[in-house]
Order: sequence, then structure tokens, then C-alpha cells
Amino acid sequence: MKFLCFTCLAEGRNRSTVINRLNRAGVDILRVRIIDEKHTEITISYKDREKYFAICKNMWYNRTIKTSGFAAPLYKILQKPWLAAGALIFAALVFFGSNLYAGTDYRGDALIFRAEVERAFEESGISLHCFFNESKLENAKKLLEERLKLSFIKIEKSGNRAIITVYSSEDGSEKMISSGVDIVASGDCEILKITAYSGTALVSDGDKVAKGQTLIAAYEVLKDGSTVPCRVTGYVTAKYAFSYRYECVFGPDETAVKNAVACARFALGDYTVTGQETKIEDKNVLVTLYYEKLLFGNEVFGG
Repeated sequence: MKFLCFTCLAEGRNRSTVINRLNRAGVDILRVRIIDEKHTEITISYKDREKYFAICKNMWYNRTIKTSGFAAPLYKILQKPWLAAGALIFAALVFFGSNLYAGTDYRGDALIFRAEVERAFEESGISLHCFFNESKLENAKKLLEERLKLSFIKIEKSGNRAIITVYSSEDGSEKMISSGVDIVASGDCEILKITAYSGTALVSDGDKVAKGQTLIAAYEVLKDGSTVPCRVTGYVTAKYAFSYRYECVFGPDETAVKNAVACARFALGDYTVTGQETKIEDKNVLVTLYYEKLLFGNEVFGG
């Protein structure tokens, strides 16, 4: 198909003479359709339009009845200034409207990592009502993958919004829980494992902490050393010691020690005991049970 073509309606009986003159002038005649004795449709290329009308000016009645080709729609618009202006305004609205960042939609577990997402977007040059594209979103995705080490992260552009989908585990069974407050130890314990997806861990694996000590703080530390509040997302596994005193009526013996341990386990409640110690003092058996507790971000760390 030609770039732009014109189909003209010509009136007159000597069409063969005119066609010969057009050929000698090098006019590219694309199509000739004879309607009746006096009327003929002649299709020519855009580049030959002036030659055609110069040759046929005083011989036939001519008018353009159709335009065709790849550029025909644009040509029609440009012939009507008000329509051209409207098309330009519409194109500008479509372009700018779909490339100005208007916010993010969070799916899966993404919302609990919002602080990290916003920081990655800022470092990638994505800010509200400013231009953004797939390249900037891809850069933000790489930053999140490096920092969060999660199973699945996907960021895509939908109109003027970014859609981010995050899953903490492959099958989605691991549900990370978040809280807007610090995780604080309410009892003495030993940290076995601490994981902070958002928020700032203030202790490390193996640390022994005291009651009231902050384990994960509800803020993020920026590059310049300043802090920004965020929701705490993560968990802590800690080892606790539970002490129980058992009074022996008939004096401490092997049976009394077994009874003391049984009573201590009952008093402890529904925790898995990972170790125990017993000590006899006069007519008492002192039992120490060691157990592990898993804390998520919206719980109060108990002792």
C-alpha cells in the first residue's frame, strides 16, 4: 500500500487522451475505473497530485472523492485544524496521563514491605506526578530483590499506576505479620534467630537480652543516617527459661523430682521444652525448663 493516494472523479469523453498526457508527464496512475461514458475514477500517488491537476485543469471537471494509504487518516485530520488540535490534545492527555506516576497498588504480601518499596521507588527516581516507565520500575525491582530476598517480586506498569506483587514464600503459606510498634522483650531471653524484613534489628543472633529491651525498632535508617517510621515486619525466635519450685512433703527423692518436673511442665503451658535442669534445696526441688518462642511483628514479646 502506498503512503498516501488520491482518487479523483473526472468528467469528460476524451479520457484516453488525458491518460496518455499523464503517462508522458510521468504521473504514477495507480488505478483507473470507468464508471460511464463521461465519468472516470483515477487514483494517483500524492507526489503526482499537482501534475495531475495542472494537466486536467482546463479539460475536465475534477474533484477528489477519496484518500487512501497509510497516511490517509492523518491527512484528513490535518485538513481540519480544529480536529487536528483535538487529536493533539487527546494524544497529549493519553501520553502524559499514562506516564505520570499516580501511586502504587499492593498485592499479595507487598503491603507489609511498603517502607522498602517506597524507598526503592525514591532511589529509582519514581515520585508522585512525575514521569515513570518500565525501566525505572525494573530498577526498583532489582533493589527490592537484593534487599528483601523474598520468593516472588513482580512490579508492572498499569496506566499511571505501579502494581507490585510480593509473596514471602513459594506456596504463600508463610504469612508475614506486621506491626506499627517496636518489638520489645518483656522477659530475659537469648536470641536464637532474628529476621527483620522491614524495621531495624537492634540485636543479633546469640545475644542475651533483658526485659524491656527493643529487638526490632519501627523505623528504617536512610543513607544519610536519618530515620523514617515504618511498620515492623519480621519475627524473632528466642530461648526462655521458666523456673518452678516444688515442695516435697516427705523429702526429695526420685519420685519427687519426677513429680516436680511434671508440675513444672503443666505450669509452663503449651510450649515445647528443649531442655531442663533440676536442683534440690532442703525439701524443695527447683526445676528450670528451657523453651523456644516464636514472635511475629504484631505480638507482644512475652517471657
